[in-house]
Amino acid sequence: MFKKFKFNRVNKILILNNNKQNIILLKKFLKKDYQIEIFNDKEQLFSEAGDLIIIDEYYYQKFKDKLRKLKERKNPIFLPVILLSNSVRNEFYFESSADIFDDIFVLPIKKQIMKYRIDNLLKIRHLSLKSEYRYYELAEKSPIGIFILNQGKIIYANPAFLKILKIKYEQLTGKNLISFIHKEDKTRIKKMFRENKNREIKNEEVRVMDNHNQIKWLSLNCSQVNFNNKFSVLITAQNITDKKQNQNKIKFLNYHDKLTGLYNRNYLEEEIKRLNTIRQLPISVIMGDVNGLKLVNDAFGHQKGNQLLKSIAGVFKSACRSEDIIARWGGDEFVILLPRTSIGDARKVSNRIRKLCAEADKNPIKLSIALGVAQIIDEDQSYEEVFKKAEDRMYRNKIAGSESTSNSIILSLENTLLEKSHETKDHAERMNKLVIRFAEELDLSTSQIDNLKLLSRLHDIGKVSIPEKILKKPDKLTEQEFKTIKNHPESGYRIVKSIPELASVAEGVLSHHERWDGKGYPQGLAGEAIPYTARIIAIIDSFDVMTNQRSYKSAVSQKGALFEIERCSGSQFDPYLAEKFIKMIQI
Repeated sequence: MFKKFKFNRVNKILILNNNKQNIILLKKFLKKDYQIEIFNDKEQLFSEAGDLIIIDEYYYQKFKDKLRKLKERKNPIFLPVILLSNSVRNEFYFESSADIFDDIFVLPIKKQIMKYRIDNLLKIRHLSLKSEYRYYELAEKSPIGIFILNQGKIIYANPAFLKILKIKYEQLTGKNLISFIHKEDKTRIKKMFRENKNREIKNEEVRVMDNHNQIKWLSLNCSQVNFNNKFSVLITAQNITDKKQNQNKIKFLNYHDKLTGLYNRNYLEEEIKRLNTIRQLPISVIMGDVNGLKLVNDAFGHQKGNQLLKSIAGVFKSACRSEDIIARWGGDEFVILLPRTSIGDARKVSNRIRKLCAEADKNPIKLSIALGVAQIIDEDQSYEEVFKKAEDRMYRNKIAGSESTSNSIILSLENTLLEKSHETKDHAERMNKLVIRFAEELDLSTSQIDNLKLLSRLHDIGKVSIPEKILKKPDKLTEQEFKTIKNHPESGYRIVKSIPELASVAEGVLSHHERWDGKGYPQGLAGEAIPYTARIIAIIDSFDVMTNQRSYKSAVSQKGALFEIERCSGSQFDPYLAEKFIKMIQI
């Protein structure tokens, strides 16, 4: 009603009269100052919005019950009704129906008197409207959504509610509330209104779909009101979407691993208690331990290590059913619970996980995980005992495959180094040949030769952690870039140290850029404090780099390279080893 109402508009008077002469008189007296509506369809009187009604005795007798209901309704806005009579003796209508009529005009009547008395009644109505308008303004300016339902349809909504639904007033009014309720809440809300027809509803939480098809959470409070002469339901709707999202986030974080999105240990322990029923048995347990995580963290940084864990989590999701429970148990450990699954089927899942790991792209190394399987077959069986059994089998699997896993990781790292730097397979092969030849010249033992060969392969492995744009930069490196390059011995040391089978060459990897005069890096070792194998590799590597062309430099002759080694003997290189190497090449 207030949407279109203006206080300075012309007032509308509704006339219901059976006498044509009286109608002509009323028009003559009133049309200059008011908007006059004469009704031919008499029923229209009770649906038309007006500010004052003038009715004669004839129509009063015909419609007195409807008039009485109109005046008795629970509407705080005053609607004046005037009886128009042709005889003073008919004033008994006014006296007997004081609850209907607010005044009586007995014809003949002077225009000024009629207008004066009409204006007084309209002033009372105007004050009533202003009083109600304050409530309307409160609703319009409220930060909380307010809307009114009649027979399930929205007949009023304030701007705050329109904002929640991101919809225009004309798009909303007349629509059924249920059409905006989320499909999963429709049945509950229908039942709620059906069962609470005469009672207030407090803090009912419901999801609605806004005009952009986004979910909003509302807290509804409902009460019955009379609105525009209709018994309706007034509802306040507080937008609690942020609150619900925060609650869901907290709930998610309480039971999920933040990195992988899988369930966490807390959730898994709760689920074990819930699932441990006859109906869910047997429950198979798969425990997994990711291979090479520490190595990836050391070589490529924790961001790549995190990516490795997320990739493994993706493999688990692909290999398992929706009802299976996958959890990150610890740092690099995962557990899968498979309800109503035999141990044979659980082993099939394990094989599927291994197959998916083998088929996955290296990121940054080939995915690899050790797995162990066990089974809960009895309600009274201790799940700690079953988990311990799965863990033992997992570690046996890890130990049995450790050598092949390590070899796979090293090959993967070597291939990565070849891809992102100027190193080539030819360089590695030439280094290997020179190592064997020089080792024989130095009369080294078999184990020393094996370590030296391994060091020749791995001495620059730390470069996998250096950005490719620096490794392949054709121009001179900046001071900061060179500082980054100088970190590779330490990165390489951490990589090989993390693999037990390679630990014997870790010191050599760390020290292959040390100098005999103590001016090398990273530790500034001098003389025989530098590991023997590192001193040998330093000479062989320098010789091969000098005598073979790179994209950033031209090759020098063998003679020129030997001259440079001799020149740096006693400063960069071990003088004894430099002399032995020069003689070997010159033979």
